[in-house]
Amino acid sequence: MPDSTVFPQSVMLLGASGKIGLEIRKALHQLAPATIVYCCSRQAYSGSQFPQEQWLQFDPFAASWPEVGGVEVLINAVGAIQETAEASFEKVHVGLTQRMLAQRASLRQPRIVQVSALGAARDAGPSFLRTKGEADALLLTMPETTVLRPSIVCTPDTMLSLKLRQLLKIARFSFGKMLVPNGFEATRTQPILGSDVGLAVAYAALHGTAAPIVELVGPEQLSFGTLLHEMAATQGRPIKLLAVSREIVDGFVKHFVSVWFPGLIHYEQFQLLFQDNVGDVQATAALLGRMPISTIPFWREEAAIEAVARPEAESLALD
Repeated sequence: MPDSTVFPQSVMLLGASGKIGLEIRKALHQLAPATIVYCCSRQAYSGSQFPQEQWLQFDPFAASWPEVGGVEVLINAVGAIQETAEASFEKVHVGLTQRMLAQRASLRQPRIVQVSALGAARDAGPSFLRTKGEADALLLTMPETTVLRPSIVCTPDTMLSLKLRQLLKIARFSFGKMLVPNGFEATRTQPILGSDVGLAVAYAALHGTAAPIVELVGPEQLSFGTLLHEMAATQGRPIKLLAVSREIVDGFVKHFVSVWFPGLIHYEQFQLLFQDNVGDVQATAALLGRMPISTIPFWREEAAIEAVARPEAESLALD
């Protein structure tokens, strides 16, 4: 991305207290330390790390947007990977986009940068991707809007690493053998580091983009099987994956696990485990001005968390 000495004077960031929001804040401080960043969060927040940040306790569905004043760029980093009674996918993705567009004039018509998801489409099967696609389509009917679609974003304790670590824990009690639904092992993803996503969003906010939609992916296409084997090797506990009927597991997850143990995995998340999530890395490289950084060390570090904690946990169990 070409350098520029002319940066927006002010940026409004929705979802500032989230993991991706933190990476965006870091990148904005690095690239444009004089730009005022209005960090918006529904909860009161006192963790400001950078001098140009101004934190606002801000519920986008209830707050008075005109009180924020005029801003040059509005970044939306709000999203939900699992629905709750208070926050459906429709509300969080489509409803918030509608709200932003309705209130855009009160902010003096800022350029909008939206963090979406790779695979978002209005005709997608999983409602997570469908509502993301509907929100993006709505946004892109308006001028001066950009949608960035990252693959799985690698931040500490990201949902995928937590799920994979849960599977590895289960494998400890089955002598390294792990039952997985047919097709899961081969599903490909192209994860990207959170720091690269933060920089990409900051570049788009500060400089704009050549295309209205940019897919953000890492340099490696990795299957879930590869990730599991890589993490198991890091823990020093090799595993063997045994495929079972997906139809059986599908019914079990849909009617039992997601109903009684939604914290383990929700059916919506289960569906996403069988969809390839890959893209062309050149678009990401063009936005960053370099190739994105490999995520393999990240997965090893996530696995090592369990490797370090294991001896202590086992000694407590023996006591």
